[in-house]
Order: sequence, then C-alpha cells, then structure tokens
Amino acid sequence: MGWIDNFFPEKYTPESPKGRKLKNPRRKLDFETCRKSAMLATGRKDFSLKDGLAYRKSLKMGWIAKFFPNKIVRKSEVTFENCKKVVDKLFAEGKCLGSDLSRYNSHLYSVAWKNGWLRKLGFPEREEAMKISGARQRKYTESYATKVAKKYMTLHEFRDRERNLYTWCSKQGLMKKFSWLERETNIYTEELINETVSKYTDYTKFYKENPAMYGYMCKNKLLHLASSLERRVQFRDGYALDTIYVYEFPETNHAYVGRTVDLTVRDWDHHNRKNDSVVRYAKKNSLDIPAPKVLIEDITVQDGPEMEQKMIDLYKSNGWKLINSMKGGSLGSMGYNKRWTMDVMLDTASKFEYWADLEKEYPNLVRKIHSKHLKHLFSWLKEKKTQNGFWKDMSEEEAHEYAKPFKTITEFADKYSALASWAKERGWTKKWFSRGITGKLPVEQYTLDKKLVAVYESGEAAAKALGIKPPWLHHVCKYKPMVATCGGFYVKYKDNIGMASKEEIEVMDTKKRDYRKKFYPKRKERENSEEYLAKRKAKRKANREALRAKGRENYYAKREAGYRYRKDPTTGKSSWVFVGNPTTPDASKGKSA
Repeated sequence: MGWIDNFFPEKYTPESPKGRKLKNPRRKLDFETCRKSAMLATGRKDFSLKDGLAYRKSLKMGWIAKFFPNKIVRKSEVTFENCKKVVDKLFAEGKCLGSDLSRYNSHLYSVAWKNGWLRKLGFPEREEAMKISGARQRKYTESYATKVAKKYMTLHEFRDRERNLYTWCSKQGLMKKFSWLERETNIYTEELINETVSKYTDYTKFYKENPAMYGYMCKNKLLHLASSLERRVQFRDGYALDTIYVYEFPETNHAYVGRTVDLTVRDWDHHNRKNDSVVRYAKKNSLDIPAPKVLIEDITVQDGPEMEQKMIDLYKSNGWKLINSMKGGSLGSMGYNKRWTMDVMLDTASKFEYWADLEKEYPNLVRKIHSKHLKHLFSWLKEKKTQNGFWKDMSEEEAHEYAKPFKTITEFADKYSALASWAKERGWTKKWFSRGITGKLPVEQYTLDKKLVAVYESGEAAAKALGIKPPWLHHVCKYKPMVATCGGFYVKYKDNIGMASKEEIEVMDTKKRDYRKKFYPKRKERENSEEYLAKRKAKRKANREALRAKGRENYYAKREAGYRYRKDPTTGKSSWVFVGNPTTPDASKGKSA
C-alpha cells in the first residue's frame, strides 16, 4: 500500500527501480569499526546497549578486553586488595554486614568467604552482626497474619490468594480467631451439583476432575445425587465387590484365573503390561490374547480369595495348566477394600486402642486420616511408647538370655537395638559373640612342633605379620585351630574364646561335602570335554609362541650389545660373555675391543 514511507520516512530512500535500500547499509565489523564504536561508550554495558552487533563481535573475537582493560574486575583476578576497595565503599555507605556484600557482589563475597578474608576485611562475627541488624523475626507473625487476613472477606479467597500464610495460620491454630472470614459452607448447592453431574457419565472421571465437590458431597451425605453415573467398581456395605475371571488358551490347554474389582482396568493390564503373565505367555507362543470370561460376579473381597482358589482347583482337575505367576487365594484386591466414608472410618477405628495396631490392619485408613488432617477426630487412639531405661536395671545374666537365640551381634542388634548398645558399652557382647577379626580377639602363633612363637593383639596384626588374608586366619582360628596352617605356622585364638563348637564344625563340613558333590562332577565333565581341551591346547600354544618370540628378542638384543653364549671350561656351565662390539673386527675372533 506504500505506507512504509509514512511510518519510517528517514530510513529509506528510492535509489533504484528494483527496490529500496537503507541509508546506512550493513557495516563490515572489523577491529577498527568496533574500536571506534567502543570509544563512544562509557563502559561495557553502555557499549552493548548502544551498538549490540559490535559488542557481540568484540566478545566473539576477544577484542573487548583491549577496548575496556580497566573497566571490570575479572572473576579470576579477584584479590584481597580488590575486595578491600569494594568493602570500604560499602562501609562508607553504612553497610557493614557480610549480607550487604553478598547482595552487592556475590562473587566477591564467595571468594572472600572461601579464603577466610571476611574478618580481615572488618566484617563482624555472627553474634555482633545479629545485634547490628536486629533480632531475626519469623517470616510470619500473628499480627502480620491478622493484618493480611483482614483484606479478605471469605476463607476461600484468603486460602487461594495467600496459600503459604494460610497453611502457617492453620498449623498455628489462628484460623479460629479470624471470625470475619466467611466459611462458605453453601458453595456447592444441589443445583450446582446436579448441573456438574449431568456433564459426566463415568463416576471415577467425575470425582477425579472435581475433588472439592466430591469431598463436600461425602461430608454432607449428598452422594445420592451422583447415583446416575456408571461405576466400574461396585460396593456393598462399604466394601468393593470382586469378580473372578479367566483367560483360556485352548490351543495349548493353558489358562489364567484371576480376581479383580475393576475388570476393564485389569483387562487393559493383561493386554499392555510387559511383565504380565498373560502378555508374556501369548508373546512367547505367538498367540492372540482372548477376551476374559467372567466366572463369578458380585462377591465381597472377604469371600473372593476362597472362591478364586476353588476355581483354580476346578481348572486343574479338568486338565488345564495355569500360567499364574502368584498363588491363588491371596489378598489381592483387599488393598482396595473399603470406601472410607466418615461413618465407616469411625466405626473401624473404634475397635482399636493404639495407632500402631490400626495401621497394621488398615494402612490405607491411617494414610487417609493423616492426608485429610482428621487425626483430632480419633482422640481415643494412643501412641505406643517404649519404657525409657528398661534395660538399665537388667543384670548380665538376664540380658544374656535375650542374646542366646542369636548367632551374631548384628542379628541381636536388629531385634534389640537398645539392649545391644547397652551391653556393648559394658563389654558383655565380647563374651557372648565371637566376632573374629572384626572383634579384634588376640591370636597365638605356634611352630609346627606346637611351640609358642608370638601373641598378637588382634587378628589383623597376625594376618599382616604372617602375610595372609584376615578371613582365612579367622576361618582357621575358628574351625581348624592347631590343625591347618597359616603362613607355615599353627594359629589359634587366645584361651579359645572364638573357637566354634562341634555342631558348628559339623555344619561347616557338611556344607563343604555338599558343595563338592554338587560342583566337582560338573567341573570334571567340563575339563574333560573336547571344547575345553581344545581351548586349553590353543592357549598353551599361544603362550609358548609368545615366550619364544620374547626369547628371540632378548637373544638378538644380547648379540647386538656384544654378548655371546660361551661355555666355561673350568665349570662346564654356559653363560653370556661380553666379547666386544660386533661391528669391530676383533668381535668375530672373541677378543675384547
């Protein structure tokens, strides 16, 4: 339309019929043009704002340091003197804390902190700094919270606008004092609920997309308004209803019997999960996954395991082979079990006295109570607390009765950690358990004539002195003292403290026999096989060739150095003799050069 000249009249001039050109065509950004442009700027930042193209070109080519050599202190050039200059400026402005330096120049502060310059630069200690800056107050106070809360009329608005402050006030119990905030109990009217429910056909989709409305309906007993929606999971008396199904593969006479509360979801799993038994079996045998057949419907999850086991036994008796990876009759969908309405939660929890007992039976219920912050409604439930100092009045004999069933101190500590630490402080565990090298028991060294040579403070010191590994020393001292040798000597624990009993030695011997029976025949078969012998022969041949090649290299190297292999007439032994440089004429005659 030709409007561009009206918008930018000074930018364009008609110079040719082919088009329009800029008055200032693109420059060649060489060193001189960038230097002239940099001379017009006061600093790097000003240069980047006035002429960005020249600034970026200078950065790329490394010219920027030549244009502004003293304009900036590089990170690698930070010294104590540079820090002192910056700190003096801050002190002159009345900023005398380390936090002021970190705000002004974080890199200088980090370098000063790492090198320990903060005190030398004149910054005060933490206690003095706290006095100067005033006592640090909490992020939120009651007066601040009331001041902010008065800006809002409803609780809903205060919660949405000030989420962090709202959570802090609820934890501190200040929400009761904010009486002017309307609780908006009638946010979800029946008309609004009916209008929202009419947009959905699936019950699960409705409560997932409208969790606040669903929670309001649960609290006010308005779930009947959503009765028209289809439920994939059916309930009876607060419990989910089970369905027992089967996948049959008549081509191979195999079947999978399962149980679920939601057959549509479970069918999707059996078609798409990689590690699923049905998917793996169908893929292995190149079969199509059939549609599931429903065997029993509408049974409670309590009766489901028994009925599932009966169906499994029925299929086995009819000659079917099952591909189930787990045993039938397990709890399975019992984890889904209850639909935890408020009445069901209170009735279930009223049967228990302690939180720990309730969590063992119904972990999902306890998880929901904590997530919904409803713990105050279950005030009769108590926390189980162990009696402090229970082990302090116990004697060594009484404590040893607790430790007798355990073979090692680690097993004992896993079961009774407090008693184990209490006994360890008094040195009782050294008497009860033989800990070998780790317990640092003293070790005695004997000759083969059973004469005492030395006594070591620990097994580690003995292993170092004998030049063997500590586990073997511990094994010999425990199971074969004065029988097996370690480094050419007999060893045993002093006073036979850590020696194994006859029963333990018999157990160890049986383990060795079983190992030999199991693996030695296989090893002999493998060693006598043709493949093993061929590999062994080829390996030996390769080693011989490598040794010959290495010997040839050494032989020719010796000859080049002027040595010859000569026999000594007096002793009759042959050895290398230096006869001189082979390039000299006397070398061939055997005379030294």
